[in-house]
Amino acid sequence: MLSQETPPLASNKKEAHQWLRFILGMVALVIGSLVYLVDRPAETSYLIPQSLSLFESSTSLFGAIGNYLPTFSHVFAFILITAALSPARHSVYLLICGTWLTIDCLFELAQHSAINEFIISGLPAFITELPLMGYAINYFQNGRYNTLDMLSIIAGVIAAYFVLRMSEK
Repeated sequence: MLSQETPPLASNKKEAHQWLRFILGMVALVIGSLVYLVDRPAETSYLIPQSLSLFESSTSLFGAIGNYLPTFSHVFAFILITAALSPARHSVYLLICGTWLTIDCLFELAQHSAINEFIISGLPAFITELPLMGYAINYFQNGRYNTLDMLSIIAGVIAAYFVLRMSEK
């Protein structure tokens, strides 16, 4: 009788860990988005319309950390969300962390003036006319490469990996 009850309990515990990772990832996304809602002008993000912006140039909710929190929270959140939707295994965590580290670092590097000009000038006209490409082109043209953003990406990956390992126990 005991052996019949053990698999469902183990499954429920694993499922609870997956939900915890998903919820933590969503919370991290919300916190990172709050930086754009509260501490940055609406025109710095396509996701925050002017009517919803709470930006006041005289105050800052997040202070200096708000400069790097979005890059940290993005990679942290997407690692946890991806892990929540994937099989919970150590080797999968490493693959997820490495994949998001690569994606976020490439996007940060793409903001470097020497690289973004190359990317934008190399895009065929039909791609630049696609609806979502306007966002990407704006990101490359107006974004600024920052070494501290790269460090916040690495910190986000390390923090997410730590959370994944801790949530196994």
